[in-house]
Amino acid sequence: MRELHHGLFGLSDLRLGDILTLPDSRSFSVRMLAPLPENALRIESLIVLGDLELLLAPDRSGCVHVLLPTESLPPGASTAKRLCDGASTFWAPHLPAVGGAMGEILFRVLLLRNVFAPLVVLDRSGEHVFFLRIGEVDARSLAAMRMPVSTLSETPVARFAAVVDQVPVKVLDPAEERPLPKPSRVTR
Repeated sequence: MRELHHGLFGLSDLRLGDILTLPDSRSFSVRMLAPLPENALRIESLIVLGDLELLLAPDRSGCVHVLLPTESLPPGASTAKRLCDGASTFWAPHLPAVGGAMGEILFRVLLLRNVFAPLVVLDRSGEHVFFLRIGEVDARSLAAMRMPVSTLSETPVARFAAVVDQVPVKVLDPAEERPLPKPSRVTR
């Protein structure tokens, strides 16, 4: 049986693949954990839940900032102050649960000066996803279900990539096409 833990979670407690349940009873798998250096907002780490559905940013006071992805940049983003940036392992939902198959995601934490709130930018293979703070929850209101650790979690995985070159093919203009010959009757 899996253990259910309530309360404040540090990076040593949560692992990729664990299931985190929010106070509103929604549950998400942990897909990224990134410790942060000391910063003006006192945010300790970034925790990405689901397929970039939600981002949690616990701070040193026990408060957990909740951030949602947004389709457009907020006002003041152009003057936001950079707090920190880095890279972290990201476990995409389509990848096997082994260390060698994990991808990497780049992150940047910015401070929106007009509201003194974090703006987090995740860069996944050139696709930028912006997360804005929508509220906060108390860390003690979160619950985590620990997933068992497999002995295969560090097994190297062969990864392959390919580039497909375009083959030059002559494209015919329909006006230049010749009609097909009409079938002829063969008599015997």
